Amino acid sequence: MTQNSTIQGPIIALFEPDIPQNTAAIIRTCSCLGAKLEIIEPCGFLLNDKRFKRVVMDYMDEKDIKFYKSVDDFFTSKKNQRIILMTTKASISYTKFKFDKNDTILFGRESAGVPENKRVQFKSTSWKKNITKDEGGGEYRILQNGKIFEKVGVNFSKVYGKFPKQFQNSIPGAKKNPRFWASGISVVMHMQNPLIPAMHFNTRYICTTKDWFGGGMDVTPSKYDKIEKIKFHKILKNMCNRHNKNYYKKYKKWCDEYFYLPHRKEPRGIGGIFFDYKDDNFENDFKFVRDVGVTFQLIFNKIIINKIKKRWTAKDKEEQYFKRGRYTEFNLLYDRGTKFGLQTGGNTEGILMSLPPLAKWK
Repeated sequence: MTQNSTIQGPIIALFEPDIPQNTAAIIRTCSCLGAKLEIIEPCGFLLNDKRFKRVVMDYMDEKDIKFYKSVDDFFTSKKNQRIILMTTKASISYTKFKFDKNDTILFGRESAGVPENKRVQFKSTSWKKNITKDEGGGEYRILQNGKIFEKVGVNFSKVYGKFPKQFQNSIPGAKKNPRFWASGISVVMHMQNPLIPAMHFNTRYICTTKDWFGGGMDVTPSKYDKIEKIKFHKILKNMCNRHNKNYYKKYKKWCDEYFYLPHRKEPRGIGGIFFDYKDDNFENDFKFVRDVGVTFQLIFNKIIINKIKKRWTAKDKEEQYFKRGRYTEFNLLYDRGTKFGLQTGGNTEGILMSLPPLAKWK
């Protein structure tokens, strides 16, 4: 990115941009006009994303873009400076507003804008695996009763120690040596609007005398939507194909078999991908797992934006409650993450944060 122009003007700032092509186009425009650009992280994509690189071409020079690690860092650096938020809720049109050359013009995330000050916030809880000795721990954050999410939980853990004897034979590599190290991240979303499906993502890395990645994502609608299912799986397939043409078929099948309730003889949702014991090549496996996480954000943004304004009925909400009952049954009876967390001394509340806020059974 080059800024040789003598034009003096406002700084352009992007808040957690979602869409790589949009950001790339803004970088090119700023480069051509000599405008300064700032980006508030995290972005909803990686800077080596092919879609981003295809549009940005050779205009990208990271040293000429100022990155902020958080929105708090951004506002702290702008103390006593004027920030102009571009929003559809503004009382004055941008065509009539008088900008100053020292202004910072802030553009919100494509999917949700910039969060308001009076918003529902995540409540964070940190925990330790063992209060008497160092065996790691983690943190879980839960947001409830928001405009979009009835409940969303994010759980991070990093634990280590020894597997109990009764589990050593069932964990790869633990029979030789019971010591382990494990870290994982999980995200579970339960929606206010029953037409928007529940969505789940998780990834983990476990070390014994062997080490491997595991994880995946899946979608659980209470109201079946064929088009949504087709689009969801198309995005997943394209993502998998960027790494290995065999991944999608293999991991989709694994997901269909895994997220199944034998006692009900029915799947939990419309599937997704699931993988475990992935130890082919650390660098390549890590890139794949990272891409799964980025793609999950892309997917849930698309689904939410598409359905957030759709009207629903009391009957739709009741169907959602009954589907949540099935979700609860799976997590308590069959979910590997739940079992592993409880078996290794994880925080019970953090592990069970995946459960919906309200469920019903007939």
